[in-house]
Amino acid sequence: MSTVKAIHDVLAATPALTGFLTVYQGAPAIFTRRPIPSEAEEPYVIVNAPVDVQSSGDLENPHFIQDEQRDIELIAPATGSVAAIDAAAEAMRLALANVLLTVIGYRRARATVLSGPRELPADSDSYGRLVVVNVHLVT
Repeated sequence: MSTVKAIHDVLAATPALTGFLTVYQGAPAIFTRRPIPSEAEEPYVIVNAPVDVQSSGDLENPHFIQDEQRDIELIAPATGSVAAIDAAAEAMRLALANVLLTVIGYRRARATVLSGPRELPADSDSYGRLVVVNVHLVT
């Protein structure tokens, strides 16, 4: 399982988040790549590609370590109240706070929240929240 799949699975198993999201092709609307399908409806989550990757050692070293920093966005329609998106964003943060992940090729993987949820720039149609996570991987 890849890092992005592991994060997806944690979020998809979080009822306080998935209850807020729309359904896309029979599953909670959690996307792991851009562009988002044009027919996808808000609210949805985007697990973005790593914004920073730091590695130490090499793959031959028995203790190769890699840290991936990822931005995870929650986008919802602007309804006039931010209470629902704030609650869903907090559920997302709690789900990813210091959680062990299963990632193929690594004996240990742990997600920690670096920041958020914080407000993303909004337009008149949508609200956004951002949670930044670090995934620490050890071979």
